Amino acid sequence: LKWTYGSTVGLTVSGVPATSISLIRYTTTTHSTNTDQRLLIPTILFANATYVVFKVPPNGNVAPPGNWHVFAMSKDGVPSVAQRVLMGPGDMTAVTVPSGGVTVPTQGAVGTTSKSDAIRVVVAAGVAVLVGLML
Repeated sequence: LKWTYGSTVGLTVSGVPATSISLIRYTTTTHSTNTDQRLLIPTILFANATYVVFKVPPNGNVAPPGNWHVFAMSKDGVPSVAQRVLMGPGDMTAVTVPSGGVTVPTQGAVGTTSKSDAIRVVVAAGVAVLVGLML
């Protein structure tokens, strides 16, 4: 999966709703020093019980190109299992941000998607699992 800088992406959520997203860069360590650690928490543009939309960081100064883990977090701070995403330059893509802005997710809702390349966030027993990406 590849995200390009400045794109707007959406995640379909199943089970416990995702209330935040975090992006963690793969790290490199040499001589006990890790100079590549990064944690980004993008602003959510829309969220409800089954869908979360957010903007990918704008450029490589904020998010250096390369592999990143994307996590969906529950309202209790429980992260999903990470999904690898390659972030870098390219043509921006955008999903439509549903009207109505951010809504408060509700517990126990189930979301589905018909896209074969979609990220589904499946939550069982309070633990979320990312399965695909929606562009």
